[in-house]
Amino acid sequence: MLVTIPSYFMIGMSVAWPNTLFSHLAVNNTTLLGTQINPSNSQWDWMGSCSYGGMAVMMIPGGWIAGRLGRRRGIIIGAFFHALGWLIVALAVNFNMIITGRVIIGGSISVTVVCTRSYIAELASNNIRGIMTTSLDVMKGLGYISVVALGMGTTWYYISFICTAGTFIYAIVALLVFPESPTYLVIQGKKEEAREIIVRLRGTRTGIEKELKELELLNQREDGRRGWRALLSEDNLKSLFSLVGLCIIIGLSGISVMTAVATRVLKTTVPSLDASITTVIIMVAVLCGNLTLIILVDRIGRRWCLRIFLALMIVAYTVLGTLSYLEPSSFQVNVLPSVANASDVIYNTEESNMGSEVLSPKSMTMVSCLIIVAFCSMPCMSLPMVLSGEYFPTTVRSQALSTCGAVITFLSFLVVQLYSTMESTLTLSGLYWCYGVMSLVSLVYLSLFIRETNKKSVG
Repeated sequence: MLVTIPSYFMIGMSVAWPNTLFSHLAVNNTTLLGTQINPSNSQWDWMGSCSYGGMAVMMIPGGWIAGRLGRRRGIIIGAFFHALGWLIVALAVNFNMIITGRVIIGGSISVTVVCTRSYIAELASNNIRGIMTTSLDVMKGLGYISVVALGMGTTWYYISFICTAGTFIYAIVALLVFPESPTYLVIQGKKEEAREIIVRLRGTRTGIEKELKELELLNQREDGRRGWRALLSEDNLKSLFSLVGLCIIIGLSGISVMTAVATRVLKTTVPSLDASITTVIIMVAVLCGNLTLIILVDRIGRRWCLRIFLALMIVAYTVLGTLSYLEPSSFQVNVLPSVANASDVIYNTEESNMGSEVLSPKSMTMVSCLIIVAFCSMPCMSLPMVLSGEYFPTTVRSQALSTCGAVITFLSFLVVQLYSTMESTLTLSGLYWCYGVMSLVSLVYLSLFIRETNKKSVG
């Protein structure tokens, strides 16, 4: 299982890379092959949303690949296309080639996410499954920091080559080393292959027959259906609707844009900070939040983690809304569309004359934004995916994961794109309060309709 985690490190580098592109093109817009790139405003907009588009388009096919071809092959396919996308970006002679490469990268991320989360959910034992799943987001956070650090010492196209090589090597390792999920093999009727893999993974034959029998029982259906047909059955649809509802409400709580706000506030509160250092601070905050989630997820369960994080969001949004209402001139935030989840919003930092007193309302605003980014944004995006991987048996797991992932991805895209429109309609304070209300609705919905899956057998 540990060998699958580096895939999220590469995803993290892909997600944060546009920050490096923005800063580098502002200084030197020459490509590796000597052409000049002068993107228009509409092209910058596409840069922000093209990976989202690729992810949204490929999320459902990613579920098909994981269910039809297997988790192992899906991971390999995702890695090879990820490397292809990076190669196109590295060799780009115009901005449209960069966008094309980013769309391919986005699509490959969807396949990788569905296959990797299914793979870990099926291989990990019940008592560490949450830790293993959420550790993916820690590696993603490390990828964020790494690409920003590389951006301080080399150009965007050399970083693209580094990512191409790293992802290609990972694909080769997966091809040579990764076993298929034994749970997946069982439902495909390949019990002998599954038995051999379990022996290799567990190192003993004790209890193997019992484990295989349990897997068969958990995935057995009287109607014999599997895949999308089984997901559309009445029993699975109830679970799917409850999770999709949670994804929708959490997605509408605005966490996809909060890193942009936090970055802006941190920059204006401490104007002497370099933009790259500001970005690193935000990404370190994200990493701290993910580490907190790892510590808590198997100790107190998924539902209690979400309760705590949503409660923090409600308080933070209330503070932000109140302070922006009292001091509207202090919240001139410019948000550009982004390429991934809550910690991935591309931002535009501008100097301001705001004070930087430690105990000022502006500092309180900064702290509130950092709380949302660190302890709410990524965990609240990650936990619905963790639940979707544990709510369903292997026969429909990849399909359910891809459905929930598609909903989260689309809403992340939508909320970021509509940020300016909603701000002008509701005012910034009203927008924050609206996000706070949606967080409260999420908390109530969670308590009423979502069941705990911590340390339970998932098949």
